[in-house]
Amino acid sequence: MKNTNLLFYRSGYKAKVDWGRGKVVVVPPRQVDDDGQGIWFLPPRERPLRGLSSRFANLRNTKKKGFKADFESFVAEFGLLGILGLPGNAYKSPMYGESWEEEINWWLHYASEVYRLLRLYRIIRKARNNKDYDAEGALEEILVFKQAYKISYTGKLQDNSQYIWTEHKEETPFVDAVWTENETETGQCFPETTPPIEAASYVLISIVSRNLAGGIILGKGKVVPSKKSPMGYSIVEQRYTNYLLAAIYNDLWELIRDDQPVNVCGYSGCTNIFVPQRKTGEYCSDACRVASNRKRKAQAQKNNGQ
Repeated sequence: MKNTNLLFYRSGYKAKVDWGRGKVVVVPPRQVDDDGQGIWFLPPRERPLRGLSSRFANLRNTKKKGFKADFESFVAEFGLLGILGLPGNAYKSPMYGESWEEEINWWLHYASEVYRLLRLYRIIRKARNNKDYDAEGALEEILVFKQAYKISYTGKLQDNSQYIWTEHKEETPFVDAVWTENETETGQCFPETTPPIEAASYVLISIVSRNLAGGIILGKGKVVPSKKSPMGYSIVEQRYTNYLLAAIYNDLWELIRDDQPVNVCGYSGCTNIFVPQRKTGEYCSDACRVASNRKRKAQAQKNNGQ
């Protein structure tokens, strides 16, 4: 599995999960290197492996066996998300920034959103590649479109000089995109005649691009000679970030851009989503592959016994 085109700068601190306080916290001291001359350097920049977004998304399920161990392992490997809280509504990008601690609920919020976006991308991709696929049926499990209303109020003055306000709802020719799981609006509105799969594609790209805002810096990478350029050289663009959450959304963006497959684990006891390392990959891990084979053999023995 190849690396992304993003350079990720860590803060230099390790992190751990404090379950008692419900937080992910940094662990001093700061990890730096000494050049022997009294100059200190932060850990070198790195390129995260493709699939970071799916690994993060699978942390959403708090009831899954091994949830705490998986969560702790991810935190120990990557550190804090790099956010200062949750935005006030679904229409805003993440509150990127450096902090000493983050609420576990913040992590679960974004893990759930990334999971929904990955599922959405998988449905859209399958609909394009398979004409017989029931895309709209699958889409309803993730995203629905509800009637949008124009809200207005009228007030009537009472004898006590107070107003009684009456709300009026008027149907519009538009629908709001709403997550099925929690009935939260995504922030996109469409004409009611828009095909659902077309609207879903716009929701996906809109949310991912919105959540990259403020987290990614676009700068220059390599400068190489070029006869085609009037300047005599060309500049290769390079993306940078100090924030893990931005690296996660960038990974998702690259999956979509490069049209990479995303699968749901083939083991019935698992709902993990993953980026397969080969086209025939059916399971998110060897453990799920073994468990699925064991279940299949047990079912075959039961059928033969009958």
